[in-house]
Amino acid sequence: MEKVKVKGRELLLRNAMIWLLGISFAFIEAAVVIYIRFNIHPKGFSFPLDTFLPYSLFRVEYCREIATMLLLFSISYLIAKTKKQWFSYFFILFGIWDIFYYVFLKIFLNWPETLGTWDLLFLIPVNWIGPVWAPILVSMIFISLGYLLIKLPNKLNLKFFIAFFVGCLFIYISFTLDFTKYLIQNRFFENSTFTYALELSANYVPAKFPIVYFLIGIVCLMVAPVFTFKKKLG
Repeated sequence: MEKVKVKGRELLLRNAMIWLLGISFAFIEAAVVIYIRFNIHPKGFSFPLDTFLPYSLFRVEYCREIATMLLLFSISYLIAKTKKQWFSYFFILFGIWDIFYYVFLKIFLNWPETLGTWDLLFLIPVNWIGPVWAPILVSMIFISLGYLLIKLPNKLNLKFFIAFFVGCLFIYISFTLDFTKYLIQNRFFENSTFTYALELSANYVPAKFPIVYFLIGIVCLMVAPVFTFKKKLG
């Protein structure tokens, strides 16, 4: 009985540290964005941006986003005891970080105005654009999915990863489709220079969020854990 109590306290402490880490990192991320907006968008952040990041800062920001993913990935590895936990903790941390990132922006900048406000979410490999509610919903599902997979005794099989990958792919398409169409319309791939890319990014105005693609992705993510259950014979 005493071992169960000790194990329960360890689990509670582990979860508390995960949330503390995710929230703390979200504040660091929000602080970086606040500094960028203070210097690059002093009148406020909205589309069109008029001024995008200069090339020198764009390179730093691009690398910072890669470093962010590597940091979450490596921390998850250090926390986890199994490969499944590694996968699960990564998405739990990602979800906490992303949600509280917007919480801190709201606290310090009173931004976004609403959950429907458009945001520049990511830069890799092209700009990810979407209403704020979309990444928050994805993050909530990531957190729920992560904890669910930790609880389930079943191993993650190929069907799970296929459903999960398809879900992430459709979500990626929903965030990048409109901007990619914009690049094609403006013949970016015929004049693919960084200078032109930054110019197009500054003048871009979101037209429509492809919600059908997004919802297909969400459904795939939610269905993926079903494939971890083994069929009972007879």
